Amino acid sequence: MMYVIRMTSEKLIRKRSSYIEWRAILRYLENNPDIPNLLLKIHELYDMKRAYRFNWVSEKSKESLSQLLKDEGY
Repeated sequence: MMYVIRMTSEKLIRKRSSYIEWRAILRYLENNPDIPNLLLKIHELYDMKRAYRFNWVSEKSKESLSQLLKDEGY
């Protein structure tokens, strides 16, 4: 009986948006393992999740990321 509950739980987890997003990042890293693109992908994920709350905060964050990459030689 416990096995049935676990299978159901695993299926439900795989349907979560967070699981799908983590899988997308994993697939992305398998094909594009470079740092600048990873950081941009993280920014895009935050932006999609409205983590910045306001467009201007998102824009400033991306601007900061771009400057950091430039400063670090990427």
